[in-house]
Amino acid sequence: MKQFGMFLFLGGSFLASLAFAQGYNVSGKIIKPDGTAFSGTAVPFAIELVNSTGSCVIYKEEFSVNMVDTKGAFHVIFGGPAANRTYPTSGTLTVESALKNTTGTSYTCLDNSTYTPATSDERSIRITFNDGNTWQIFSQQALKSVPSATSAKYAETADSALSANAVATFQASNLLRSSSSTLPDLSATDAANFQTLLANFTDIKSLVDGTSSTYLKVAPTETDPSVQSFAKTTLPTCAAGKVLTSTNGTSFSCVTDATGGGGGSLPTGTAGEFLRHDGANWNPATINLADIPTLTSMLTGLEANKLSKASIANCTADQTLAYNSVGDTWSCASITLAGDVSGIAAGATVIKIRGVPLAAVTPTSGQVLKFSGSQWEPATISGSGTVTSITAGTGLIGGTITSSGTLSLDNTAVTAGTYGSPSVIPTFTVNSQGRITSASTNTLVFPVTTVAGRGGAVVLKPSDIVSGTSEYLTYKPNNAACANGQTLVWNSSAIRWECGSVPSPITGTPTEGDLLVYKSGAWRPSTFGCPTAGYTAVNKGVPFCIRVVSGNTTYASGVATCGSPDRANICSANQLMIAKDESLLTSYSLILTDQLGNNVGMAPIIYNKSSDTFYVGSSMSDSAALYCCRPQEHF
Repeated sequence: MKQFGMFLFLGGSFLASLAFAQGYNVSGKIIKPDGTAFSGTAVPFAIELVNSTGSCVIYKEEFSVNMVDTKGAFHVIFGGPAANRTYPTSGTLTVESALKNTTGTSYTCLDNSTYTPATSDERSIRITFNDGNTWQIFSQQALKSVPSATSAKYAETADSALSANAVATFQASNLLRSSSSTLPDLSATDAANFQTLLANFTDIKSLVDGTSSTYLKVAPTETDPSVQSFAKTTLPTCAAGKVLTSTNGTSFSCVTDATGGGGGSLPTGTAGEFLRHDGANWNPATINLADIPTLTSMLTGLEANKLSKASIANCTADQTLAYNSVGDTWSCASITLAGDVSGIAAGATVIKIRGVPLAAVTPTSGQVLKFSGSQWEPATISGSGTVTSITAGTGLIGGTITSSGTLSLDNTAVTAGTYGSPSVIPTFTVNSQGRITSASTNTLVFPVTTVAGRGGAVVLKPSDIVSGTSEYLTYKPNNAACANGQTLVWNSSAIRWECGSVPSPITGTPTEGDLLVYKSGAWRPSTFGCPTAGYTAVNKGVPFCIRVVSGNTTYASGVATCGSPDRANICSANQLMIAKDESLLTSYSLILTDQLGNNVGMAPIIYNKSSDTFYVGSSMSDSAALYCCRPQEHF
């Protein structure tokens, strides 16, 4: 798997009305491990909205992003067009509704599990993309602005305590309402009863709070048959440090808390201790042998019946201790061997070899162990050879041998010595047995008598060889001498070496601060920044270039103006806010943004510089200043 590093900047814009565009701006930059920017056409992206632990995928969208010439930067609108949604595949769930933590809300996860959020639960997004070989995943990013963003979404509905439809700070669900379109008139009796209720409000409130001195609450009748009759009457009130108990089974009384800790708590102990009652209180204590009165008798009986030394027999070297369960006794038993050996361990005898019986016969000197067909037994080697004499053959001397003697190689007529030298060569005669029968030498006759006019032993020098076409030591590629400073260059078309010069690795003259960039087949000095045609470099966040289009510009014409020929887009709201911080928005009060993702068929989003707010234009006829933004690059 290829590994990629990424610096990710997340920004979210949550519109207040479902009638307008909605979603989050998700932008970032992908850098490969070698430090270069990732690039590709139609790069698949997937963004998932998950719970804070990442165990539940609530909402998922997929995108195809053109990252050619973006220097690794990408930008999508998460929660925008419904066509990008891949989960859920049906229903009306949106990113905004998936952020709600209201009581009773639950979501079905991608793996068919169920997630019920707590009121304070957060959400996160998880981004993956395909690098052409496999899917790469980035770390989970928390959406810290979810509560306020969700509240803003419903700020103009009756569900908000601060909306125009709310009464004071109470939501509509917290008010007493009539299901009828008109309220009925109160009768004279109803009005009198309501006045009585208001007059006695204080007494009713104190009765509910349990502080009434006028009325007392009647205890409910206990109907559980398991409760004793004396426990169904009024119970006594105990003082601090006292507990309610029954000592006679007919009434309750207050007694001092006997737990040792007071107030109903247990005493504090240390590791390994347990609670021991001393007759009055519970106290921490350790276990002693005296706490197990039967332990001594158990150990004594075990020693007497099983482990007493006197009850265990003394065994010899070839015996082992065996337990007899019938008589409940220990006794000695001999260790008996089996297989190829027989007898007890102290005096075992080999009776077989790999399962074949061995004869019980003592062998004599010179005998060997022989298999008779049924067992191994001692046997004497018998029999004698058939050779009675050996006669010397061709090239051998020593006569015929009948009992003992020596055979030797016969001498030839060749004199012992070394044959051959730098001036003579040896000659040999070999018989049919491969022996050399004669040897001599012949003088070496060299056909060349003179070299370069010199005879005898001649040492050749470079000057003795004359250069010529296709035959030379003074190398001239293509029969032409190279000029000073030239070198040999291989010509793959002519398949030969020729005189030539190594091309300079750098084209152009660099200036202070330039970068070295490989472009158009050569390394060239280059400046990373913006073109000179009215663009200003902004180096905050993902670096970009910005310029303003003067005059009254509509959103539709602005898309074409920024795209041709500058390959720029209408600046996003995030880029405009950065440019505002850099004091680059100085001349205009209304500014168009690309919040709609270049969708010219809908109303534009306009930024009011003087009030530092965004609002939706009423139609495409609205005009305002327009800023074009493009990534910084090498020039």
